[in-house]
Amino acid sequence: QATADGTPTRHGLAWQSGAGESGGRRFVAAGGNAIGGTTVMVIFPDDQVVLVFMTNIGNAPIRGVPQRLTQILLGTDGG
Repeated sequence: QATADGTPTRHGLAWQSGAGESGGRRFVAAGGNAIGGTTVMVIFPDDQVVLVFMTNIGNAPIRGVPQRLTQILLGTDGG
């Protein structure tokens, strides 16, 4: 998906895709929150790995947690 001027948004039907933030691994991800819960799902097709992060807290402050756990679990570089 792209903006009107052609700039890639890295989003398509609410899915994010890319490689840089995950140690160079290709990924697709989706997440969101509602009353009573926050979720993030990250799929690494080349590694055949799917990670799902769920809380029972709506609008939970989990920004950065999925990326850090991915670094730990998949041995990616970058802190």
